[in-house]
Amino acid sequence: ISVRRSLGDYGIVGETFTKSAMFGLGWPEVGIIAIVAVLIFGPKKIPELGSALGKTLRGFKDEMDAEAADFEDADYVEDTEQT
Repeated sequence: ISVRRSLGDYGIVGETFTKSAMFGLGWPEVGIIAIVAVLIFGPKKIPELGSALGKTLRGFKDEMDAEAADFEDADYVEDTEQT
């Protein structure tokens, strides 16, 4: 999904551009963030950081799924005890 906005909102009149739906950032902003990340961490460290972030998010998701399953099991046990 993209949002079409007038550049007049940003001080430029007469043209339009498309912003990405991810956090309201456009491609120029994403490019600048990528360049700054490469300058700060170096090109060799970026894949390691991405991998670590992915593992962290995957672990968080697994824990949330486990908690949800435990909650549903506890709910089921309560329902069966009441009947």
